Amino acid sequence: MKNSLRVFGILYRDRLPVRALNVLLQFFLFSIFLILFAVFFNINNYFLKLGSKVTFYAFLKNNTSQDEVTKIKTTIQNWPEVNTIKLIKPDEGLKILKKSLGKESDILSTLETNPLPATLEINIRTEFTEKIYIQQVSDKLKKFSAIEWFDTTEKYLGNVVSIRKILTNIFIGGTIIFVAIIILSLRIMANCIINRYQENFKLLQMLGASRKFIIVPFIFEGFLESFLTSLISVITTNYTLLLLKEELEKLEVNIQLLPLNYHIIFVLLVSVLGALSNIPDRRKI
Repeated sequence: MKNSLRVFGILYRDRLPVRALNVLLQFFLFSIFLILFAVFFNINNYFLKLGSKVTFYAFLKNNTSQDEVTKIKTTIQNWPEVNTIKLIKPDEGLKILKKSLGKESDILSTLETNPLPATLEINIRTEFTEKIYIQQVSDKLKKFSAIEWFDTTEKYLGNVVSIRKILTNIFIGGTIIFVAIIILSLRIMANCIINRYQENFKLLQMLGASRKFIIVPFIFEGFLESFLTSLISVITTNYTLLLLKEELEKLEVNIQLLPLNYHIIFVLLVSVLGALSNIPDRRKI
């Protein structure tokens, strides 16, 4: 056992430069991933806010009573797709009606008041801004005989939702590829070390060292190495983004840092990947 520990200690000291190179590679990969993730996080939030502002405007008939307006408001407010609903001022309703009619709004140019004075502003919840839900709300509004005309801002924001979906798919695909690159690089580096010192491992086994005695330190080393490297990457990346945030705020551009739970999940995930990638093949050890 004493000789095994001596050989084991020499082996670990001898490959410190290789491990240092591995740490630099991991730091580079982790930092690039975190920066790209932060960029996507902010872009996604931007499009999410735009896409969440889907609003319906329902123009009620001129002879609709106040009680009926209240009843319609209460009914619509209880729909799962609806966030808020309010009755807007007649002059605002007239402007919206003109915008909704487009070229046909010329007929309203001579009017000073809204021919459909009661206008409801219906704001849709963020999770219901996809086209299928917008169509559901449209179908429900058509059932109200008191509603003369309704329109939605979705036609202006439909492309925003589509772009967000495309970006999300690109990010998911990119993340899978990036994680695969990280796993592959960790695995290649571990195999290089195992192949380089295979004779030393055989010597350890000849001296009585068990397979567990050899691979457990490898697994722990892989976990600790990835844990510390990812932690340093998180700290340096956040510091860099914080400096960038301060500079952009001077230009009235706001960006958000990644939430703490994202960083915790990232550090734990890559640490586990580092440990698993350091498990050598049974045919080699």
